[in-house]
Amino acid sequence: MNIFSRAVPILFLLGVTFVLFSPFLFFGKMPAGQEVFGVFYPALVAFKHALQEGRLFLWDSSYYGGFPSYVNVLGGFLYPVHWVLFYFLPLFPAYYGALALAVAGGLIFTYLFCRGNGFSVAAALVAALTYAIGHTISAFDTILSYANGFLVLPLLFFAVHRVHAAPDARTRIGAYAAGIIGAAIGFLAGFQQTVLYGITFAFVYALFLDFSSGVPRSLRSFRTVGAFILMIVLGAALGSPQLIPGFLHLDLSVRGVDYTAQVSEPLSPLLLLFLLLPPVGDIPRLAVNVPGVYIGALPFLLVLFSLWAAREKRVLFFAGASLVMWLMAADVPILSLVNESLPIFSRISNPARWLYIGAFALAFLAGRGLDAFRSARHDDPRLIRFEKSAGVFVWVSTLSIVIGVASLAFIAGVPTYQEAVFQYFMRGRAVAFPVEHYRSVFTLMFSDVVRHFSLARFEFLAAILLLPLAWWFFRYARRGTLSRFVPTIAVGLVAVNLFVMTFAYARDFIPWDIIRTVPGAVRVIAAREKDFSTFRIIPFLAGEAAYREVTSRVPLSLEKGAALNREILTGQLSSVFGLQTMWGYEPLRPMRHNQLIDTVIHPDALAIFDPDAAARGERIDQKVNTGVLRRVPLEEKKNDLSRRLGLLSMMNVKYILSGYPLSDPRLREIAKIPVEDLPLTLTLYENRDVMPRIYFAAHPVFWRDGERELLLAIAETKDFQKTTFIECAVCGEGTPPPGISTVDVKEYRDGFARLEATT
Repeated sequence: MNIFSRAVPILFLLGVTFVLFSPFLFFGKMPAGQEVFGVFYPALVAFKHALQEGRLFLWDSSYYGGFPSYVNVLGGFLYPVHWVLFYFLPLFPAYYGALALAVAGGLIFTYLFCRGNGFSVAAALVAALTYAIGHTISAFDTILSYANGFLVLPLLFFAVHRVHAAPDARTRIGAYAAGIIGAAIGFLAGFQQTVLYGITFAFVYALFLDFSSGVPRSLRSFRTVGAFILMIVLGAALGSPQLIPGFLHLDLSVRGVDYTAQVSEPLSPLLLLFLLLPPVGDIPRLAVNVPGVYIGALPFLLVLFSLWAAREKRVLFFAGASLVMWLMAADVPILSLVNESLPIFSRISNPARWLYIGAFALAFLAGRGLDAFRSARHDDPRLIRFEKSAGVFVWVSTLSIVIGVASLAFIAGVPTYQEAVFQYFMRGRAVAFPVEHYRSVFTLMFSDVVRHFSLARFEFLAAILLLPLAWWFFRYARRGTLSRFVPTIAVGLVAVNLFVMTFAYARDFIPWDIIRTVPGAVRVIAAREKDFSTFRIIPFLAGEAAYREVTSRVPLSLEKGAALNREILTGQLSSVFGLQTMWGYEPLRPMRHNQLIDTVIHPDALAIFDPDAAARGERIDQKVNTGVLRRVPLEEKKNDLSRRLGLLSMMNVKYILSGYPLSDPRLREIAKIPVEDLPLTLTLYENRDVMPRIYFAAHPVFWRDGERELLLAIAETKDFQKTTFIECAVCGEGTPPPGISTVDVKEYRDGFARLEATT
């Protein structure tokens, strides 16, 4: 094979990536979603500003009162490739360029790994495209760390296989380098959870390779395992600026040793439906939004055929690995001990993300299935039996799906039947709101499901039609003149599957400009303030009001939904416009922030902090401290803000953007802010009692007791001007100097403050 013919498959995969990311790179689009422009986009804006100012982005002052950005698991802020892209390119081309580079690398190394395993060119391409289909419902087109994880997994497998197959040390050097680079990228820029799962899978694969060569007789027989461990250790050394601080920060964060058990969710049986159909759109909680399940129609049948006809060691290994990862994702007993008790594993999120890694195993089986199909004789009884069995399965599944969809449409058209379904769901449930609220929510959800699972929806219809088309490939592709084109047809069908499922989400893209528009609250504050670094803001019930008054009542277009999230300053969006917030989303948020802000000041939904429950010993060291929270009506939730206003004042919160009117003499109403043609008006308040960022403590309380007692004392303190807690194990108690003392902040930026004090 000459250089040109070797380059063609690589160029093809680069072209696939180019097409996948063209809406973002060339047409001014971005995926819609709260996290995109409430978390990822603001962080990358700050990252780019830091680079342009000639400094590393180590500290982000824009939320939670300041946060170490290098323990943020979403941006890869210490990754040199990101430095180059975000320094030289505008924000969005840098953002999506970084995503596209990682995805292209993931496709190419999947292809190279499969070629190293003896796959034909077509089979290796099918495997690479299948791996991508398994992630189209994930975030590899949205989150930098997920895209880099998409690259790291096949890169590690490629390195492990090359090390094992290399005849001498000299030829193994390149494989070592690839593995070290892959591990370093994973630690510096990958999503830690999926990277850990991927490293675990690659380690087991290295063991498999060593054992497949014969029963190991000495430690020297574990050459591949030893090489893999060395690669990971050296990669960890390169990634240590990210890895070590993140690891040390764990004990300060919400991710306790039983974190996985706290946040795990059981997988719905409906998830099996998405082996055949992609979870098109944002179906509310049908499958916990887990990717890596749908791998495409033809790849699904190829996986089954590989298990049917090619029962060799490699196939059995990847099939067994895929099954184990499904069981890990389901958190079944015994295996759940790994997720919930093993160090590190017990401190990461829902184990359902094992399915990201499982997509790679299924992709390998799909590629191997194509080669097995091509090499099988026409009269091979295994092939004949498979064609018949697959035909029955496909047609029964297709008809069942069509009948189910028709039934949904029929129920939606008959109010009596729809009410019966609603009553079935409400049966035996405790309710916190009037029944009409739930009926409204159910009606919207049900109509959304019907809209997505509809034969009138192109991508859904295409997904159904791809099933019999995949069976047609097995039944007829090798007959007559088509037989010469089997590889091309296979690659073409899988590529079409990838593009259809990806661009089905083009409907879920919004223009960049929607979130570049300055929100109403920011405009009002900008007219009043010259220096945004002297105060902070916080939203209060803005998201709750958006849900109760708008999204649970009327369907919104993506553009209107994005505009709504922009106006309520979702997440950290305010930081894009220079406003710093004492709110935010961060998977590694410190436990103190979690306790004070997310538990005491502003628990999620209509709940308030119950100090009596905390005094009784209920837990306050979880991500969601349900034991010390008490659900309340809306009015009591609003009144609770007055009890906590002293805490907000101490945290330098000058402005409160509320979804509902508030009544407190310390709050001055600044403006009513209507939200673009929607039945929602936000109210902006100024906190008259706001305290400066830095101040002299007139009445310090030197605290030496436990953290729980300190939290309770802080929660019940009304005026921090009169009582300032100074936590210290050993410190000298002094008397404040007489007279008036002042401190002025002359300069304040990330990680740096210049003060002038008079005392």
